[in-house]
Amino acid sequence: KMKIVNVGSAYRHPPEFMINRPYGSGDYLLVVLRSRAFFHLEGKKREAMPGQAVLFRKDTPQLYGGSGEDFINDWIHFEADEALLQKIAELGLPFDELFPVRDLTLVPSLIKNIFSERYSQNPRREESLGLYFLLLLR
Repeated sequence: KMKIVNVGSAYRHPPEFMINRPYGSGDYLLVVLRSRAFFHLEGKKREAMPGQAVLFRKDTPQLYGGSGEDFINDWIHFEADEALLQKIAELGLPFDELFPVRDLTLVPSLIKNIFSERYSQNPRREESLGLYFLLLLR
């Protein structure tokens, strides 16, 4: 089971945009890139390309931003129970490391569906959100 804390789609920031959370965000965070960016992961600066993503743990320091062009990304802040964390592990997705998004063309519509469902009155929205999220990660 998961809880969506906040979600954003196609957020555009100027090239100098930077996130600096030395103690993490307090929740899990998925960042999907639509532009070039940099990330400091495990103490090393890494260049990242559109179509890559990072899953941050709750307390992982977050330092990332634009890399010479507008910074554009999709993101989801979420809470996860052990079952969801196990499913993420079964998918072979690493935490706190860059990985390729399997199908970037699906990401915008799935993020928009997650956004809409989060604010819907659907009595089963938590279940729907979990399913959308797993589709996003596949």
